[in-house]
Amino acid sequence: MLSRRPLDMLGARAVAEAQAIALLKFLDITRPAVDVGLLTQVPRVRVVIDADLHARSLSGASGWQDGRWIVMISKKDSLTRRRFTLAHEFKHILDAPNERRAYAKIGLDDEDHRRCMEEIADYFAASLLMPRLFIVHALRTDVRDVHRLAALFIVSPVAMSRRLRDLGLAIEAPEGQDPVLRFFRKAAISVPHRRLRSADRGGDRAIGCIADGWSTG
Repeated sequence: MLSRRPLDMLGARAVAEAQAIALLKFLDITRPAVDVGLLTQVPRVRVVIDADLHARSLSGASGWQDGRWIVMISKKDSLTRRRFTLAHEFKHILDAPNERRAYAKIGLDDEDHRRCMEEIADYFAASLLMPRLFIVHALRTDVRDVHRLAALFIVSPVAMSRRLRDLGLAIEAPEGQDPVLRFFRKAAISVPHRRLRSADRGGDRAIGCIADGWSTG
């Protein structure tokens, strides 16, 4: 799905959003909260919950090893952070085959390039966990509070606020409601989704060809 021509940041964001939409369709997810755990069932991907990452100040890492992708997620992070990290690392996997060509012109130097790549992976994670259409539908059903939206999508209020800002969907707190009170009233809402059948898996279709290397973010 990556462009044959080098992308700029605007193009990279558009591709990330398109990848997220395609992945939601592949996983047959049609409502929040997105069951990001289904990514652990994709062939040639093994997710490891690692307590040692926290000591290294990492939330996650991914790399190709022994014929499959290994994705490590910090055990000590919050649920919302673990969900976001898994989606973030999956973006690195999706992009691995064509990353050098597609993102060749992004960043002023190597350090800025790495920063931009992490930003793009974050944008993909936000697009996957908080799809535009899902948010618009929630707003139309009168879920117009950042904390209630965050609970519905099982993301942090900060992540939801940023996603709303990126989408140009600013919402105002209802008059007279204390944001601290709303925080203690929030509750996670999860919806079961269909598990992948063996016939649905087609891992190469979801991941593409593979490249060596590790990514952390």
